Amino acid sequence: MAVLDTGVRLDHPDLAGKLWPGYDFVEDRDTANDGDGRDADPSDPGDWTSSGECSAGEPAFASSWHGTQVAGLIGAATDNGLGIAGAARNVKLLPVRVLGRCGGWDSDILAAMRWAGGLSADPAANAHPARVINMSLGSTGSCPASYRDVIGELVAAGVVVVVAGGNDAGLAVNTPANCAGAIAVAGVRHLGSKVGYSNVGAEMAVAAPAGNCVNLTGACLYPLMTTSNSGSTSPGENIYSDSYNYSVGTSFATPLVAATAGLMLSVDPTLQPAQVKSVLQATARTFPATGADAGVVACRAPGAVEQIECYCTATTCGAGLLDAAAALARVQATAAPLPTARIVVPGDGLTVGQSVVLDASASAAQGGRTIASYEWTLVSGQGVVSLTPPTDGASVSVQALAAGTATIVLTVIDSAGASGTTSTTITVAAGNVTVEASGGGGGAFAPGWAVALAVVVLALRRTGARR
Repeated sequence: MAVLDTGVRLDHPDLAGKLWPGYDFVEDRDTANDGDGRDADPSDPGDWTSSGECSAGEPAFASSWHGTQVAGLIGAATDNGLGIAGAARNVKLLPVRVLGRCGGWDSDILAAMRWAGGLSADPAANAHPARVINMSLGSTGSCPASYRDVIGELVAAGVVVVVAGGNDAGLAVNTPANCAGAIAVAGVRHLGSKVGYSNVGAEMAVAAPAGNCVNLTGACLYPLMTTSNSGSTSPGENIYSDSYNYSVGTSFATPLVAATAGLMLSVDPTLQPAQVKSVLQATARTFPATGADAGVVACRAPGAVEQIECYCTATTCGAGLLDAAAALARVQATAAPLPTARIVVPGDGLTVGQSVVLDASASAAQGGRTIASYEWTLVSGQGVVSLTPPTDGASVSVQALAAGTATIVLTVIDSAGASGTTSTTITVAAGNVTVEASGGGGGAFAPGWAVALAVVVLALRRTGARR
């Protein structure tokens, strides 16, 4: 899954082992704020601005760390004993930087979209093309031919494009969310009514929690927890959002939908974008029509007048409320069984300085398929053990470094592209190491995660692509 955004703090511990090598497509040096143009470093240097820098009269803004927040909602590590768990368990992320100071340029975004989806090898080959692209960005206006064409190419290639509907308080859906082929996402409050800032329109496909605070002062009552950074300008300490360090927006409803699409494709990689959208809409929950304060009415078609909280309808906020569990159940009912990942751990343990070989050759595919590839990932305990390359074979060597615990995840992919995972916990004592295999689960992840997607997060301060 690709995250086209401000870049990602690659050193955030809850994203360790979850990121493929990405790319920085921001060409303008002032926008980039990292001293150069396009390069192979998709890390976020910060997007702070000075007063009046982006437009006359606009105040200064601190760095948003928006891409890191989006990435965490989708793919923060599971079973690592840290922070949060992303909505798309064990899905890998491709960080692609397209935004910086004052937003971004269409030329950068369009080039990044084609590269992320494997349609282009310019300026370098993409070894891990994405099946899902998350775009928590946009600007006002109709869909330009340039975005229409690129989204059409991506959809034809089997790539799902999920885009934020925008935060203009009930006005028309932003672009490129309003382009044919995109899955546009609206934002709802904790009650299921449209959150005040979310846009509306017939182009919306589905709605998801976008975050709302209810109160005007004090702690935000309904924050989504996600990965972030404390730096007001350049990077500081890697942290998590909370009730006092928060933002909200359709930017953060969007990754919940994208994550669900990623899980659906993990179960059945043969799904095409139109099928993914159809299942998301068919399994969505009905919008509530009661429960809000007196005076809240049904949302109307967008016009020139803002509309804040209102009751969503199928013609204003999409088919209904995202139900990830129902969407996955629908896909699982018709998909071939997933491959089974198995780890065999030899011996009774080892001493620090020695190594153990973990074996995955007992993993098995189903339905006449075969295991096509293996991937070993160290998701926690980077200072406790290390994995000796290669990490893409049927076995991997683990070197004990220091006392502590570490978790290693094995992902196997079958000949049809379906994947299965399991994990191993390694405990390194002062004088020996014990290894225990598990079948995943535990930690911050539970099967009911999809039912409780009422999470809030920090919103994109700048959703607009600069034209």
